[in-house]
Amino acid sequence: MGILWAHALPGDALQHITARSQDDRVDLLLYLLTRPADGPSDPVASAHTLIARGHRASPLLSRRYHPLVPDTC
Repeated sequence: MGILWAHALPGDALQHITARSQDDRVDLLLYLLTRPADGPSDPVASAHTLIARGHRASPLLSRRYHPLVPDTC
């Protein structure tokens, strides 16, 4: 997922991405660096922000996939 790497910021603390595609979806596993005690501590929000930023920046992703909706469970 080069689009995520291309739009990752240092504050995203992205370390590694694993992707697996199926007929109707793409599963992503994002590895984030441990944050300092005074930094943001919500890795789910960080991952959502990064994926949403990449989705908005890519015409291909925007046409092919729905925007990410945070899991509310």
